[in-house]
Amino acid sequence: MDNILFLCISAWLTVAISGQETAQCPDQCICFSTTVRCMFLGLNSMPDDVSTDTTILDLRFNKIKSLPRGLFRNLHKLDTLLLNNNQIQAIDDGAFEGLDSLKTLFLYKNEIASIQEGAFHNLRNLEQLYIHFNQLTSLEARTFENLQKLERLFLQNNAIQHLPFGIFDDLKGLKRLRLDSNALICDCEMFWLSKMLRENGAVADSAIVCRGPSDMEGMAVASLQEQDFLECKMPEFTAEPTDVSVQFGETVRLTCRAEGDPAPEIVWLHNSQEIETNSVEPSSRYELMSDGTLMIHDAEQSDHGTYECVARNSMGQIKTNAVNVNSLRYRNDP
Repeated sequence: MDNILFLCISAWLTVAISGQETAQCPDQCICFSTTVRCMFLGLNSMPDDVSTDTTILDLRFNKIKSLPRGLFRNLHKLDTLLLNNNQIQAIDDGAFEGLDSLKTLFLYKNEIASIQEGAFHNLRNLEQLYIHFNQLTSLEARTFENLQKLERLFLQNNAIQHLPFGIFDDLKGLKRLRLDSNALICDCEMFWLSKMLRENGAVADSAIVCRGPSDMEGMAVASLQEQDFLECKMPEFTAEPTDVSVQFGETVRLTCRAEGDPAPEIVWLHNSQEIETNSVEPSSRYELMSDGTLMIHDAEQSDHGTYECVARNSMGQIKTNAVNVNSLRYRNDP
């Protein structure tokens, strides 16, 4: 009797486990529990019928060239995504939308030449990001914004020449950074990087070297000192804003221009809070002109207050005196 009971239980478990392995498993893929592996299948995209319970999705060694916005939107439980050894050429905003739980992302050995600024912004739990062995020549300043849990960032074996000032500022938990085997030009734009590497030597690989200019070729970026950047200049204002009075519905124009080496970035503060001027939302009324001028379209009561212009580069930053925008009234008010 005991033997019969044992055989019945064993048969039931076999059927149950088998059903678990094959439930919602994409064609030709291998699935077990919450892991889906679809390697060496010549895929051009993520296969259909990937379970929303998937925690590991392995799409290595396929022919995926692009990642459309929202491709992984329903995989909220995904912990690890392997996309290395494909033919991905660019990472667009929204490519990883919905991956709230993602901790590890493998993108190495693709053909990635560009990454849009907001591509990784929703990956707040990401801990490891591997983008090495690609074709990147540059990165946007806010590429790694909001990735405060990121511990490992591999960017080696690309063709990166410059990195924007402050690109790693949000990476408070970073423990390992690899930038070796790139094409770093150690000019004024890279002064901040040499300083960061000196101050955080345990984080970055010591093999990060300059590819240029010629007198610095082969030098370790972390070994460079301030005297190696004597030609670099802090920002200096050439035009500053003044107080302005406007009426509701009008356009406010606040002028600010600065020069320096490297060319400074202009940021505006409203009542001591940074203004978001690069929003693509149609409702945004703020526009930052190429010369640093701030345009506020369709002025309203909330625009009242003080404004400051900040000019910053890798050598430092300066700020104008606060100016007032006031007397906001409708044009036909008495």
